[in-house]
Amino acid sequence: MKYNGLRKYNSDNSQNETHQKIFEKRILNSKFKKLFNYLYNTDITLKELSERSGIALSKLSEMRRGADCTTATLLRIRESLGVRIEEII
Repeated sequence: MKYNGLRKYNSDNSQNETHQKIFEKRILNSKFKKLFNYLYNTDITLKELSERSGIALSKLSEMRRGADCTTATLLRIRESLGVRIEEII
């Protein structure tokens, strides 16, 4: 399984374990673990989320690393994904 941002791609099992560890490390300190787990499980990349929501890719990357964001940003993400706010925070 290859890894690109948050998307999973098929490959051999040894790579799958390595890429899962990379993913877990990237969101370990994130305040938005639920959001990034949701993206990972639904195969939505940060780039796709950026395009859907109109939020800069750099801002989403900062959030993944633990940066804060405004309520308006969270609501735009929620609306673009079509989920309840409780599902992503």
